[in-house]
Amino acid sequence: MIMERNKPEAAAKAERLSFFAGKKQVLKNISFEVNKGEFMAVLGPNGAGKTSLIKAFLGFNRPASGRVFVEGTEVSPKTAGEIRRRTAYLPQSFDVDRNFPILVKDVVSMGCGYVNDAVVKELNIRALLERPFGLISGGERQKAMLAMVLSRNPSVLFFDEPNLNLDPFSYRNFLKVVSSVYAKHGLTVIFVTHLVTNMPEACKRVLVLKEGEVIRDGEKEKVMSGKNFMEAVYG
Repeated sequence: MIMERNKPEAAAKAERLSFFAGKKQVLKNISFEVNKGEFMAVLGPNGAGKTSLIKAFLGFNRPASGRVFVEGTEVSPKTAGEIRRRTAYLPQSFDVDRNFPILVKDVVSMGCGYVNDAVVKELNIRALLERPFGLISGGERQKAMLAMVLSRNPSVLFFDEPNLNLDPFSYRNFLKVVSSVYAKHGLTVIFVTHLVTNMPEACKRVLVLKEGEVIRDGEKEKVMSGKNFMEAVYG
């Protein structure tokens, strides 16, 4: 048997992963890996298991069977804290009451304990720092949250449906920011979305989930131009 040598360690890997939410099986024996520095979108309709997959990588969901790894470390109750410290997760939303006394600079500083000036400059949010977080627009909130997670200098960045609460124009602008950040920092990005249109330009690979199973996985253009793609995903 010839041993495979010098194969780079995967940034994220799932091995025969299954997960139940109550009695419903949400993920069904799925396997894949994401290379370091890769930008992969996880695409699928609502209820496909996309968010459950991200939470498994972060240690919030314990598999019913199978294993998940982040940068070679198997995710478990013992390792989850360490993994969360070296990765970052941008949730669907970060809502606060409009009158809650938290400023944008307070949100940004949650990343590393202080306002990272380089990240503030990169994302062009200096003018927002003294404004109440609850009063800025959805697009501005997403940029503030992105500044928060980038301040931690993560190696892997998970996005979970960042289009929610954004109008189409703001979402397109946010995708440009995401692609720029990816190009500059060389992160591994796993980007969950249900939107076929307006994929991040930097995304080169698409994994399609439907009813908890991987139905397609490959280069973005090939996957999304395949025969009966829309029907296969959303039909």
